[in-house]
Amino acid sequence: MSPAKGDESMIIVMKPDAVTGDVDNVVERLAEIGAEAHVSVGQVQTVVGAIGD
Repeated sequence: MSPAKGDESMIIVMKPDAVTGDVDNVVERLAEIGAEAHVSVGQVQTVVGAIGD
């Protein structure tokens, strides 16, 4: 599914040594600016997808 026209999207690839608190900080910051975060935890790295205006 593609973002609606006018929406912006971003993929944030966390460092392999990022801890839960690091990811939480990114998610909180995205919420502060009105973006919706989707966290995907992999075996090596975590990726945060962000969609917002």
